[in-house]
Amino acid sequence: MATRILGPTGSKRRKRFLLGPVLLVAALAALFVAGGARAVHDLGLFELDRNATTQTTNDWDHAFNAARDTTGKCTNPTTALGANALACSFVHDATDASIFTGGSSKDDNDINVVSGTTTSPNWLWKDGSVPDKDNLSDAYAALFTNPTSVSCTPPPTPCAPQAGDQILYVGADRFANNGSTDMGFWFFKNPVSVNSSGSFDGVHTVGDLLLLSTFTQGGATTTIRAFVWVGKNGTCPTGTSYATSGNTICGPVATLADCTVASGGDFGCATVNGVAANPGTPSPWPYTSKFPDGTQSASNIFASGTFLEGGIDLTEFGLQGCFSSFLAETRSSPSVTATLKDFVIGSLESCSASMSTTPKNADGTATAPDSDTPAEPASGAGR
Repeated sequence: MATRILGPTGSKRRKRFLLGPVLLVAALAALFVAGGARAVHDLGLFELDRNATTQTTNDWDHAFNAARDTTGKCTNPTTALGANALACSFVHDATDASIFTGGSSKDDNDINVVSGTTTSPNWLWKDGSVPDKDNLSDAYAALFTNPTSVSCTPPPTPCAPQAGDQILYVGADRFANNGSTDMGFWFFKNPVSVNSSGSFDGVHTVGDLLLLSTFTQGGATTTIRAFVWVGKNGTCPTGTSYATSGNTICGPVATLADCTVASGGDFGCATVNGVAANPGTPSPWPYTSKFPDGTQSASNIFASGTFLEGGIDLTEFGLQGCFSSFLAETRSSPSVTATLKDFVIGSLESCSASMSTTPKNADGTATAPDSDTPAEPASGAGR
């Protein structure tokens, strides 16, 4: 029957018949590639692949090897990460250093309360220890401008990061994997740092960004959620509400999946390393794991569940801006009001001082902005 339909082997009729479907498949494949949606984890800017070593474009080893100042900030991010890089930072946390203390050290409280000329601290810190699974070793961040747009078929449009979008990548590693640990990343528009007295210097600014994720045990799938600081009774972004009774943080503005299951065209994801074949997942910087996998080394090998990374298209969610400082923290739970544990703090960008902050009066209401220029709005809904 096949010979009757297609013609004998090698005949022109058979070749023409078989060539048609091949060309059709090739045409459809080309259409899919041209119209396919690239996602935050495959834009070609930065690798989110459960390891820290560059395979093709950029990974955290580039940030570690970059020239950095004493706050961790890359002094020339384009040299380290390419022409589309805006900023990068890599900060190491010394053993038994910088942990939160005090009952008011929570994400929904402002860093300090300002009443007239008096500043009362909310966030407090000290050198000390936390449970090994909550003990951060390093934290890192990188910020890019996406150079190209991708058209998507079928709609919605845009269905992938577009040209000019600000893409933020974050990561951290921890000492031990004997249990899951909740994780947070703050990105502050105005500088925030620690004082030797055990307090923090700085206050929140409208538009400060909080990303929440989880160091899952064994590299199980995780998520990443985005929240925004609006100040006491501030205006929430469209479609969101206050995340706590304190009415200072709104969200989640975005809830994004694990990079291993995120669909093409997604606007962000996070992921945690799993068990890797020997010799394991290498660390490009000095690192020690308390519980190595199997016979793998404890030195300079990430045990499963000790390395977390993620990324988000800030522009898509109206969260873009300039971020002077960042802070990585471990937390007691996924709740915005969770108890804070270990932290690593560093600088990211050199930003204009014209952004306003949101210091508070003693009654919790906002004082007048401390500059003539309004803060960047936190009420955008993206595009």
